[in-house]
Amino acid sequence: MQVQQYYVDTKQIIVEGSEGILCICTDKNNEKQQLCAKIVEIKKDQIEKQLNILSILQNDGNSQNLVNIKYFEYLESKQSMIIIMEKCHYTLKSELEKRKQNNQVFSDQEIEDFLEQFLSGYYILYTHKILHRDIKPDNILINNQLGKLIYKLTDFGISKVCDPNSLQMTYIGTPLYAPPEYYNQIVNLKQQDDDFPQSKPWYYTHQMMTGELPFKQTQAKQFVNQIKDTPFKMQIINRKKQLTQLVEQMIQYYLMKRISIPQLRQQVQNKLTEFRSRQNTQQLNQNLSNFNTQSNNQSNFFGNDFLKPNKVQSSDSSQMNGSSQMNGLSQMNGSSQLFRLSQINGLNQFNQMFLNQKGQINY
Repeated sequence: MQVQQYYVDTKQIIVEGSEGILCICTDKNNEKQQLCAKIVEIKKDQIEKQLNILSILQNDGNSQNLVNIKYFEYLESKQSMIIIMEKCHYTLKSELEKRKQNNQVFSDQEIEDFLEQFLSGYYILYTHKILHRDIKPDNILINNQLGKLIYKLTDFGISKVCDPNSLQMTYIGTPLYAPPEYYNQIVNLKQQDDDFPQSKPWYYTHQMMTGELPFKQTQAKQFVNQIKDTPFKMQIINRKKQLTQLVEQMIQYYLMKRISIPQLRQQVQNKLTEFRSRQNTQQLNQNLSNFNTQSNNQSNFFGNDFLKPNKVQSSDSSQMNGSSQMNGLSQMNGSSQLFRLSQINGLNQFNQMFLNQKGQINY
């Protein structure tokens, strides 16, 4: 199927679901570019809203943590929306499954990095009042760039622009990752304090830390009733205290007690700034240690013995003429001067390196 400059191969299906399909797509102007196309059925009364959301994301999609939308169009003949976007390597769901099979979990640093990226992408939705009503590991894509995991939010098919003048909204999404509000079916927007209950990366952050959800899959509703009366507490002790407390703040029954998106974002940024400053300081100390070691090695190489007069080995040595003595002294002085110059140059290089790295520290 040809759509503008894109060829959509509906026979090469990546994923097929109840709402539509995701298939391979090629840009005839740049065939090396990895693309895919989502074709999803949409009701007529939703067309304008979805086009508006996609337009906002395309125009403000400069974050690397939102999937890059190349083109979108409503196909009247198919009564479907087609969205052409970048093709990522895999999903957070598959990464979680792989690590569970290998008895591995995400490190504290990896989880903090995930939260920073997730919030970077989600904050664009948040500022535009776009409510993604089905954020789950399947809808968090990953690009692996030389070992660095880049997370991207996707699947805005059931997103909506939140109207602050509206008193209520219904929940749509995956029950397994739904907030407690899902079980009430309706959320009162006046009680939200400018926050979206469905947006929290709460259950799957717990899943990244432990390899498991905080409840059995068949007991989600029972778990919600449990935390209504008894605040949730992490059961692991080999994690940063600040990180476990953050998860506990996310997994709260009452919305007013739950950490908000701006608060969560600020806390994560503060922790990462602190970590990176500490990391840069350690690197500077290591550079200083390496420089001192190098200077000592150079000093040992030239050494004090080099500057001492040679011992007389025979009576013939005493007959060295004045010219030879002057030449020998000249050579020693020249070598000594070169060594001093090398020390000065090395110190200047270290000082410049220190200033360059100091400029990278976030205070």
